[in-house]
Amino acid sequence: MIEETKKQFMDELVKLRQRNAELTERNIEHEQIKERLKSFMDSAPDAFVLYDSELNLIDVNKVALQMMGKRKEELLGKTILDIAPNIRVNSRYESYMDVLKTGKPFYLDELIPDPKYGNIQVSVRAFKVGKGLGLIFTNITERKRAEDRLQRSEKRFRELVELLPAMVMETDNQGNIIFMNSAVIDAWGYSKEDFEKGIKTNQLVIPNDRRKHKELFTKRIGGKDIGISEYTALRKDGSSFSVLVRSEVIDDDNGNVVGTRAIAMDITERKKAEEALQQAYELMEKRVEERTKDLQEANIQMKEEIKERMRFEEALKEREKELEKQTVALEQKNITLREVIAQIEVEKRKTKDIQSIIGLLQDSIVGPGISEQQMANQKNLGNY
Repeated sequence: MIEETKKQFMDELVKLRQRNAELTERNIEHEQIKERLKSFMDSAPDAFVLYDSELNLIDVNKVALQMMGKRKEELLGKTILDIAPNIRVNSRYESYMDVLKTGKPFYLDELIPDPKYGNIQVSVRAFKVGKGLGLIFTNITERKRAEDRLQRSEKRFRELVELLPAMVMETDNQGNIIFMNSAVIDAWGYSKEDFEKGIKTNQLVIPNDRRKHKELFTKRIGGKDIGISEYTALRKDGSSFSVLVRSEVIDDDNGNVVGTRAIAMDITERKKAEEALQQAYELMEKRVEERTKDLQEANIQMKEEIKERMRFEEALKEREKELEKQTVALEQKNITLREVIAQIEVEKRKTKDIQSIIGLLQDSIVGPGISEQQMANQKNLGNY
């Protein structure tokens, strides 16, 4: 009996020692975890504050101490109302108590006055830790400033886009229009409410262009530059107009394509001008062709006239040659005629001289008593 009791005692002692060893090991592990947690809290860029179930401060890291401008010894054991009495006024205290009761986390962005750095934007996250309350304060001042700059930049962008005469729109990667300027509304005739209800970009083109639009949109979302595209746009009332579209992809912070941004220009008037120019060009071509034909016909006629004139000139030349020959012949005849006339004149003079001699001879032979009949005979004889 004693031996059995002794054995049971020894077994319990062994179990107790094992239990003690396990507890010791767990305590060491707990201390290590606590030390690692403390090291993590002190090295974290955010402020950590831990309160117990009564909202008494039990731990705080270095960032929180710097933010509050206090030493840890000054804060340990103090209640949350001692440290931040204003939370009772702005209902923060009730929100913290609600976290302890429900376990539901609480989030808030707060502006904290800082005597050294001015106002600091802080993101507050409250959550239940065991039976206590954990608070994490993250300085989001720079992020808020960046957001404010981004908002101002976006506002300027929106205002600038509204001033543009061109149509500007943005879509998600499914082609749903998520932003449009007033030029888009004016051009397509849809209201802003229509776009807010949901309109895809392929609804803005005629059915015959939708396949082309789908192919090009898929390529653009895939990162391929498709250049400038031309479509026939379809208004809400069913009328159409011509547009040129240039788009680019929109990336998120991780470089993923989340949509497109496009600018469109109504080229209806330009198309009309091009068509009018083409018609004028075709008319001019027709007139040039007709004029060329007329000139060719006139040229042929002129060539025929030139040929006829050349034939006439040749005939004139031949006639001139003939006349020249006739002139030469006439000249020869004139020369001969003049020679004959000269010869006749010479003969006449000779005959006259002979008559004179005959008269003298008659006078000397017959004497003064010659009858009138004799004189007449002599005269007749002189004519021969």
